Amino acid sequence: MSSTVPNDILANSSSLVSLSLVDCNLQGEFPFTQIFQLPKLEVLLLDFNPNLTGHLPEFHYGTPLRTLSVYDCNFSGHIPSSLQNLRQLVYLDLRSNELQGMLPRTLSELRNLEVLDLSENKLSGPVELDIFLELQKLYELDLSGNFLSLNAKTNLNATFPKFKFLNLESCNLRGTLPELLLDQDKLEFLDLGNNSIHGQIPPSICNLTTLGVLSLGSNHLSGILPSCLGSLSANLFALEISNNNLGGMLPSSL
Repeated sequence: MSSTVPNDILANSSSLVSLSLVDCNLQGEFPFTQIFQLPKLEVLLLDFNPNLTGHLPEFHYGTPLRTLSVYDCNFSGHIPSSLQNLRQLVYLDLRSNELQGMLPRTLSELRNLEVLDLSENKLSGPVELDIFLELQKLYELDLSGNFLSLNAKTNLNATFPKFKFLNLESCNLRGTLPELLLDQDKLEFLDLGNNSIHGQIPPSICNLTTLGVLSLGSNHLSGILPSCLGSLSANLFALEISNNNLGGMLPSSL
């Protein structure tokens, strides 16, 4: 397939629940407006169509969409604040596009969201991490590779979702390691690399016993590695701490 979706096909698809056009060499502007008029559409997959252009549309309340994935397309423009109307959305993957502007705070209304990947776009501006406090079902979050300035300071009584995957690489994080990590007992992947995090790596990092990947490289961390890092060796298979100011010896059990 080498063109966009014909309108006459869409006009006769009122019963369509799932539409996958992954890696179809689609070209031109995608007819989002017509697509989201399909009354029963729950799944839309457009991944790997780098010649596909267009903007995300305004979303209407009551749209039954549960999965929206447009990974590696060429969509541009802003993420509309009307995204909050997709109240059934569980999976949202917008990575590797040309999206720009700020994250809408209305993301906090997507209470059923489990996976959110906005990485490798041109998103910018300040982001308060507490925007995700209401998303208690969220277990995968990736904001890496944008131009965001993330503020990870939150109320000590705040309860964040239990993440399994958290990628905040290149998010202009400043200060010490975020306190939200203290309660993340299900975390398997953590990337905080290429930020401006300073201070020592606290021993509390060793409470993250489910970690398989820990990346803290290219920050301003100092001091010595906590000896308890060796206790993570049962699950930890990737540790990245290069380009910091760390000293001392690696724990022998690593």
